[in-house]
Amino acid sequence: MKKLIVLVAGMVVLLGFSAVVFAQPAPTMYTLDNIYYYLVEGTEATWGVHSLEPQSGTPGGETPGYGKSLGDIYDDIKAKFAQCGASPGQVMDTVAFFSTATDNWGPRPGSIATRMVSNATVIQLVGYYGAFNLSTVDIDLAVGNIKSGVNIFGVSGNSNVVNTSSGTATPSDITVGKIAWVGGQEITGTRPLDTWYEVFGPSGSSDVVQIGSMYVASDKTGTGCANNGAKNWGDACSWGTNLEWLGKTDWRLPTKDELFTICFNKGSLTSYEVNFYWSSTDYDASDAWYVFFGDCSVGSSSQASSSGVRAVRSSE
Repeated sequence: MKKLIVLVAGMVVLLGFSAVVFAQPAPTMYTLDNIYYYLVEGTEATWGVHSLEPQSGTPGGETPGYGKSLGDIYDDIKAKFAQCGASPGQVMDTVAFFSTATDNWGPRPGSIATRMVSNATVIQLVGYYGAFNLSTVDIDLAVGNIKSGVNIFGVSGNSNVVNTSSGTATPSDITVGKIAWVGGQEITGTRPLDTWYEVFGPSGSSDVVQIGSMYVASDKTGTGCANNGAKNWGDACSWGTNLEWLGKTDWRLPTKDELFTICFNKGSLTSYEVNFYWSSTDYDASDAWYVFFGDCSVGSSSQASSSGVRAVRSSE
């Protein structure tokens, strides 16, 4: 009986010891999953109690909570590193990168220097350049310095900046006081101002033509011919005397002889009407002289009748 009691007591002690020695531990650690997801995804792990009980699922699978194997970790991390290929010359010298070169493995500093753009040369050194405004790097990068039709770094040229290399004018070709650009040089004119006749005569606007000692209105439809209008003799004389045209106020109707001369030289005119034109010469108190611009015949007609007009002024 005593032996039985001792045996039972010994078994109880043994079972109690076994329960203490072989109970499932509750360790505080990082798991392989923690290591895997930190290296692959950058997920921070939580230090704490983790169960070591086997999980259901396929080893190496993606079942949540199922532990990654060492093979999973090695293969996936190796695949991640294979995507890396930076070298010191590709990274700023103010930061570090992870080099996967076998002869330079691990964290390494970059070597690209931070630089400032220089306006002293068109060749810029390799380096990192922060944001900048080119027009502050070189103030000559301005609209007024760029040719029309050219765009440099978003700055369009000024329409006044053009290629003047085709210019052939000389100072004597340019009116005095006027300025021109020829071959990149500013030229001030020395040619005297044009005379009134040079401006309004055949070499200018062709408003007038010189015949004898007269400047004669040339175009029948112009102001100097009352726009090809017809007037009675009194109105015609008044119109001529009061005409202000081409900067002059000394216009008048031509005399009978002057009008005949004009008709005789009518080929010099821009245009004329084959009709009667009044002269300023009266025939008597009721009639006045005209010239027919067909055959240049001279005759008189009632001052109340209507005929064409053509203004003249004496040449200077």
